[in-house]
Amino acid sequence: MKGQRHKARKVAVQALYQWDMTGQGANEILSSIPSPEKLGEAEQEYIDAIVSEIPRRVDEIDSQFKPHIVRAVGSLDPVEKAILRIATWELMFRPEIPWRVVIDEAIELSKTFGSDQSYRFINGVLDKVAHETRKAETAQA
Repeated sequence: MKGQRHKARKVAVQALYQWDMTGQGANEILSSIPSPEKLGEAEQEYIDAIVSEIPRRVDEIDSQFKPHIVRAVGSLDPVEKAILRIATWELMFRPEIPWRVVIDEAIELSKTFGSDQSYRFINGVLDKVAHETRKAETAQA
């Protein structure tokens, strides 16, 4: 199951990158992105949720990680921004996903799509976001 969810997140990063660069709506993006053939219905629904919910809640999501970055959100690398938005959305609205899994997945995505040191930046920001949004869960760590 983790492999399938990871594939779904990879597609979602590409979709959010496209949204950020073009401003297209969720329906346009979902119809244009290639989806791996072996994704199940649950994973496709997960991609759909990310692509439809994150643009609607982008200000709320960005406000969670904005205090932990030294530059403006608009100046972030678009791939890093997409990864931060997906992971922050998961931390805020998907409590069934353990916070460590969210961060580990974001690190893996940044190693796949980001620059050489992206994963360090992503890890540092998301660790702080997790400690704010999942206080009870992170306190047990």
